[in-house]
Amino acid sequence: MLTLAKMAKAIGASYQGEDLPFQGFSIDSRTVQPGECFVAIQAARDGHDFIQDAIAKGAGAVVYSTGRGISAPCLQVENTEWALGALAQVWRSQFSIPIIAITGSSGKTTVKTLTAAILRQKFKTLMASRNLNNHLGLPLVLGELHEGHEVAVLELGARLPGEIGYLTKIAKPTIALVTLVNPCHIARFGTVEAIAKTKGELFENLAPGSVALINQEDIYNDVWKKMASHCQVLTFSVDLPSDFYVRDLHLELHASRFELITPVGSILIRLPLSGRHNVQNAVAASALALQAGASLTDIQTGLAEAVAAERRLQLKVLPQEVKLLDDSYNASPTTMSIALEILAQYPGEKAFFMGDMGELSPDNVEALHASMGEKAKQLGIQHLYCVGPLSANACQAFGRGAEFFESQAHLLERLPKLLSKSMTCLVKGSRSSKMEQVADAIVAWAEEGK
Repeated sequence: MLTLAKMAKAIGASYQGEDLPFQGFSIDSRTVQPGECFVAIQAARDGHDFIQDAIAKGAGAVVYSTGRGISAPCLQVENTEWALGALAQVWRSQFSIPIIAITGSSGKTTVKTLTAAILRQKFKTLMASRNLNNHLGLPLVLGELHEGHEVAVLELGARLPGEIGYLTKIAKPTIALVTLVNPCHIARFGTVEAIAKTKGELFENLAPGSVALINQEDIYNDVWKKMASHCQVLTFSVDLPSDFYVRDLHLELHASRFELITPVGSILIRLPLSGRHNVQNAVAASALALQAGASLTDIQTGLAEAVAAERRLQLKVLPQEVKLLDDSYNASPTTMSIALEILAQYPGEKAFFMGDMGELSPDNVEALHASMGEKAKQLGIQHLYCVGPLSANACQAFGRGAEFFESQAHLLERLPKLLSKSMTCLVKGSRSSKMEQVADAIVAWAEEGK
């Protein structure tokens, strides 16, 4: 059994107080559970200011870097963010179960959700209910591992080069997959190739003999195969020759039907999600789950029960026959283009509520936004409503039927006059544009029946 003193020794911390069993950790004094170790992170707010609050809530110990007079067992370290990752790494090392790790420019949350849906047909599966995929969130997910779990499905995100490698060393996954790479967040990395290499750190840091699943359709698949040369490499795609691929694909408005081909046989799939991109996500999830011990029947059943991840092209059928495609979680040119193509398939009046796409290259950011307006017009979408300075370029390219709003407040004020019965609405923008507020306002309008 891991005790606080053993954990302190494992991460090189100095320890004071009674040697109690280690019972997990928290970085939030408001939600810390009795017995947990409170790690005082110095982020937007300094966790050291809330140590006493955490102790009052029942924290069994404290990890800190500065301070004195702490009335609980405590581990002192130089850097508490580093200590959080180190504690998670030690905790994870107790479990000899399949650990799945997923990263990529887009699709990783959907693949994570689909993979867990399959695995839950047979196994007690750990998956974070929230989007905890960074240097603070991933350790918290690993801290939820307990002896009842038979498999874990993790999502890894990166702000900077090196971060995926860091997270991989903490999580020690046995099965790993990169969904795909696109220019999302290119402002942080400089080039798409740099993004691909950052995502490939997942493969590079796997233990020898681990399973690396490579997207055969991505132009960087050869780069990843080299980075994963010490692993068992398997490939997936929708229709290219691969270990996992699709045959006889039928794309419907709200679903897809296809035959999934795998190294151990084939099976017919009905996926209640729209779009070719979700077919690729389903193939990726199937490949991951099969490597973790799922059967073809588990895959068929799990995918049939799939639901869209929150605010990821999530269809909401509302009163007044209004349909909302809530894709407000984030945006890139690739994902926005896909969402527009799906919106265009709906009959009747269609409106696109567009927020700015963030973290694009400054060299072509205006042209990329304009191209979204051009595409919406070409697809026959009747209305384009834009908020954000960059989205003004989309309005200009769209022409008649487009309207630009200086602020989201102005858009929300005008919203009742923009909506109509039986309309299909797409809402999309990057996190910084907070377009979820527009999506929620559309739901409220429809439910009020005005």
